[in-house]
Amino acid sequence: MKEFEKYDIKVGVHIRRGDYKYWNNGKYYYEDEVYNDKIEQFSNLFKEKKILFILFSNEEITLKPKQNYIISKCNWYEDHYLLSLYDYIIGAPSTFTIWASFIGNVPLMHILSRDDKVDLNSFNVSVDMMPI
Repeated sequence: MKEFEKYDIKVGVHIRRGDYKYWNNGKYYYEDEVYNDKIEQFSNLFKEKKILFILFSNEEITLKPKQNYIISKCNWYEDHYLLSLYDYIIGAPSTFTIWASFIGNVPLMHILSRDDKVDLNSFNVSVDMMPI
């Protein structure tokens, strides 16, 4: 945990894959470049801060952001708890991120489209966020 203390902001990035490739015609299945773009956009909001991105997925993560990051190797229930502890959460729409946001009162941005822009108004804490 000492390692985490040197960062001003910690952001959980939930990379939902698996069934999302086919569910709803892949509407919320995003390639690595989309997640990289959101990470870069978020970093630009806080240029003066030291940010750590923690990546979570239900598949092997191949994403390699330019920013500081670590990849969680925990079980799903540990990942869920960890997401609830961070300062922000970014990810495709899912109840997994909604509940982590609600439990930890963590602002959440769901990526509804690959073209979504990241700004602070995009983040909410709510259990009534599912667009699906």
